[in-house]
Amino acid sequence: MEICTGKYSIKQILLHNNNWENFKSQYSTLIRPAVHYNIDKIFNCKTESLGFHQYVCPTCKLSIKVPHTCKSRFCSSCGKIAVDNWAQKSISKFPDIKYRHIVFTLPEQLRSLCLLNRKLILNALFKLASNSITSWTIQEKNCIPGIISVLHTFGKTLNFNPHIHIIVSCGGLSTDHSKWIPISMFPEKVLKARWKYNIISFIRASFKNNSLLLANPIKLLKSYTTFNSFLNMLYQHYIWYVHIGRLLTSLFFTVQYVGRYTKRPVIAETRISSFDDTSVSFWFDDRNLHQKVFITLPVDEFIKRIIRHIPDKYFKQVRYFGIFANRVRTNLCNIVLNLLSYS
Repeated sequence: MEICTGKYSIKQILLHNNNWENFKSQYSTLIRPAVHYNIDKIFNCKTESLGFHQYVCPTCKLSIKVPHTCKSRFCSSCGKIAVDNWAQKSISKFPDIKYRHIVFTLPEQLRSLCLLNRKLILNALFKLASNSITSWTIQEKNCIPGIISVLHTFGKTLNFNPHIHIIVSCGGLSTDHSKWIPISMFPEKVLKARWKYNIISFIRASFKNNSLLLANPIKLLKSYTTFNSFLNMLYQHYIWYVHIGRLLTSLFFTVQYVGRYTKRPVIAETRISSFDDTSVSFWFDDRNLHQKVFITLPVDEFIKRIIRHIPDKYFKQVRYFGIFANRVRTNLCNIVLNLLSYS
C-alpha cells in the first residue's frame, strides 16, 4: 500500500485510487448539483479544457499556452486569490472606523434540521443574526450600524456547524440621518436572547406553514403542539452561543479571516498531514488544550465532510445589512463620512 506524506491537495485525494468516482457510485442520489459542478471545475483547473491564452513572441515566434484557472470556490489556489481580492475590494467601500467581530452559532440540536432544510434555514440565518443586533441598536441607541455578515457551515473537525460571523460598526447612523452615534459595547446576554427568540420564532413559523422537511426523530412530532413543546425545550434548556469579540485593529485582516472559507475549501491543505488508500489525517488547533489535535477519517467520510460545505450555485455567503445594505450603502456611507469629517 502506497502512503503519501508531505503537502497534499484535495484534488489529489479525490483523484487518488479513483476515490471520487467510487464515492459518486455509492452516493449518487445524495450528491447536490453544486458539488458535481465545483469538483468538475477543479479537476479541469489549469488545463486546456477550460480554454487558454496563447502568447507568441513576435521576434522568435516562441509560443506559450497559459491554461485558464477554474475560479471555483472549492479550489484552493483560485480561492486564495479570490479571498484577497474580495477583502481588499470590500474594505474600500466602508468607513475607516472601529468595528467589532460577533459570532452567532446555531445550537447543535438544530443542525440536522438545518442540513435537511439548508436553503431555507441558511438563508434565514443572515437576517436573523443581523436583526438581533439592529433591533437592539434601534431600540436602545436610536441608530442603525453597518454590518458585514459571513456564513461558515463548518467546525474544526469539518462537521456541520453553521454560524454567522458579523463585522459590525461600533456606532450607527441615527434613524433621522442627522448624526453618528458611537456604541462602546454590545451586550452578550441581550443579543443571545434576541438570537434565540429569532431562531425559534422562524422555525415555529416555518413549521406552521409547512415549509420544513422533517427527519426522524423530529418527524414523530407531527402536531404543532408537540413540535412547539420541542422548540420550547430548546429555547429554555440548551446552549445558545453568541461570542462578542474584541475591537478590530485591522478591518482588512478580519474581513480576510472571516471570508477565507467563502471562496475556497473549508480546510487549508497545509492541515492535511497524510493520506493513503483508506484514510485521510488532518489536524486543527484546540484552543482549550493549546495544542494541535490530529484526526484520521476514512476517505469516504473525509470527502463527505468537505463537500457538505460546498454552497449551492448562486448562494451568497457574504451579505450586508444596516447602512451597508446594497440598496442604501452608497447614500448612507456618504452621509456617515460627511458626519465623521466634521465631528
